[in-house]
Amino acid sequence: MAIVVSIIISVHNSEKYIAQCLQSVLDQSFDNLQIICINDGSTDHSYEIMHSFAQKDSRIILVDQENTGYGAALNRGLEMASGKYIGILESDDFIDPFMYESLLEIAEKCHDVEIVKCAYWDYFEYSNGTHKLSPSMSSKIDSHLFPFKIEQYPELLIYHPSIWTCLYQKDFLIKNQLRFVEAPGAGWIDNPFFFESLLSAEKIIWTNDKHYYYRRTNPECSSNLKDCTIPLKRLIDIWDAFKKRNINNPVILDYFFKRCLIYTSLQLFDF
Repeated sequence: MAIVVSIIISVHNSEKYIAQCLQSVLDQSFDNLQIICINDGSTDHSYEIMHSFAQKDSRIILVDQENTGYGAALNRGLEMASGKYIGILESDDFIDPFMYESLLEIAEKCHDVEIVKCAYWDYFEYSNGTHKLSPSMSSKIDSHLFPFKIEQYPELLIYHPSIWTCLYQKDFLIKNQLRFVEAPGAGWIDNPFFFESLLSAEKIIWTNDKHYYYRRTNPECSSNLKDCTIPLKRLIDIWDAFKKRNINNPVILDYFFKRCLIYTSLQLFDF
């Protein structure tokens, strides 16, 4: 049977979280999945944990490689993916049991939808064993369940890229040559992909249902900025994508410049 959804998980030193992450995928109500785990040079027990899961479930494909960075690892996963749709899951996060069934149902209702994107939960975990959930900022945008281009609902461009709350049509990614910037570490490489994919799509669907749990209390999370030049480098990458695709829509440019101001504020604050 042809694979419907390929899930790509890039893993680097996530031994504390990877079991919960993988189990949440295996618990999906939709089970026609290919699960591509890229062990990107982990020096902890991440590989061993993934290997134990792979021995029990043949849907898991485990790749062990030297550290190449998040972008290069995801690109390798894209090359291996054979599903009609592709999803991305971060190794310290997890999803509810109905995420891919729900997004796939939306995608299949509308012919040739290229991106289905949903909101998410900010997940805070504390040392005393308790946790807190907070709706993502993007969840206040009303759902748009009929296909649209990003120019029609550009407010999506101001929020967190959350590339991991999407199903991407594989043929769409190939046709538009959409790949990740290959930078050291995590390097905010989700930002250029976020812009370029949404700008390339003719048919996007947005739902403010929340299926994804984004862990905000991992001290190694890339959102805990350590190199203040990274946001500026990714802004240059986004601008290069604008030039390559001849993007000059004033509404889109307005949202891009708003993002520039946000990134500059982050940089100044971290200095």
